Amino acid sequence: MPTERLPEFKPMVPATQLPGIVVKRPPVPRTVTLAFWMLLATCAIALASEADVLIVLSRRGLVADSTYLIGGLVPIGIRALLAFAARRGAKFARALLTLIAFISALSLFRAFDPLDIVLVAMVVAAVVLLWVRPSTRYFRAVAAAVAAAKGKELPSR
Repeated sequence: MPTERLPEFKPMVPATQLPGIVVKRPPVPRTVTLAFWMLLATCAIALASEADVLIVLSRRGLVADSTYLIGGLVPIGIRALLAFAARRGAKFARALLTLIAFISALSLFRAFDPLDIVLVAMVVAAVVLLWVRPSTRYFRAVAAAVAAAKGKELPSR
C-alpha cells in the first residue's frame, strides 16, 4: 500500500531565530503594519525637522551642542527601534510606545508648533492601532508561540 506524502507546511512569516529556538510567528495584522509605518513616518518627519534646525544654525554660523543632538536624535532612534520590535510582536515595545505617546500628549500643553501636534497625533493614532483587537490577538499569539518554543505555558486569559 503506497503512502501519500503530505505537502510541506510553509509559514506565511519567516521563523524568528532565538538562541537555539525557532519560533514560527503568526502573520502580522494590518493594524500593526499600519502602526509600524505611521511610527516610522513620525521618525522621518522628526529627523527632517532636526536636520532643518541644524541647517538654520549652520547658516547663522552657530553649532549645535551635543545635548541638542542627543536630545533630538536619541528619542527618534528609540521610537524607530520600538516600532520594529512592535512589528515583531514584542509586548514591551507596545507598552513603551504607549508611555511615549502619553508623555508626548502631555508635552502639547507647552508647545504649540503645528508640526509637533501632527507628530503627537500620529504617534497616538499608531499606539491606538497597536491596542485594537487584531493587534492584541497578534501580540498574544506571538507570546504564546515564543513560550511554546521555549517549552513554557502561558497563563490563560
